[in-house]
Amino acid sequence: NDYAFYNCSNITEIILSNITVIGNYAFKNCSSLLVLGIPTGVTKIGDYITSGCNSLIEVSLPNTLREIGEYPFSASSLTYLVFRGYQYEWETINKPKWITNNIRGVRAIDGAILINGGY
Repeated sequence: NDYAFYNCSNITEIILSNITVIGNYAFKNCSSLLVLGIPTGVTKIGDYITSGCNSLIEVSLPNTLREIGEYPFSASSLTYLVFRGYQYEWETINKPKWITNNIRGVRAIDGAILINGGY
């Protein structure tokens, strides 16, 4: 759902299961969140999901993703994303070109750098 964990400022890690969509602003203002593992089975990530997550250091994305919303990782302290898949799978995801507007890049499970730098 949209705003699912909105303002849950004391959460440091979220472990999700049995979901297919992460709604818009799902983790907005989870200011203590350090790690976010998006589970296998998720096919869509909404807009601005980590807005205000100023402690976030790691997000891992499943190879089941098919769509990523607008500015999903903006306004967070995240530096890299980990994609649990391969380059050819990453290329099939419908995503905005500015997915990494404030992070250094995206790395695949095999260590390949999929995106280096913003934009």
